Amino acid sequence: AVVSVLATAAIATQLRLVEAAAKAHVKRFIPSEFGPNTLAEKTRALPVFKDKIAVQDALKIEAASGDLTYTLIPTGPFLDWAILEGFIINLKEKCVNLFDHWGGIIV
Repeated sequence: AVVSVLATAAIATQLRLVEAAAKAHVKRFIPSEFGPNTLAEKTRALPVFKDKIAVQDALKIEAASGDLTYTLIPTGPFLDWAILEGFIINLKEKCVNLFDHWGGIIV
């Protein structure tokens, strides 16, 4: 198995890892998925995630044509960043905001 934990700046290099894993008959590939859920249609359409989507598409192609399987594990935003930015836990206002899928704040 290959478990990639490449930083966001290096995501495009995963394409070569996917190709190499398929050639080496690796059974499972878990790509680096730090950040938002790019399986969500609206997130997937954002240009900033084009390299991540390219990796996902390459995995789909390799999985359809061979023995390679894959698992995508989006981590979501990092909690420490979210706290500092007041994104989820707003310490100044002493409140917690939970968001639904693009529809806004639910709590």
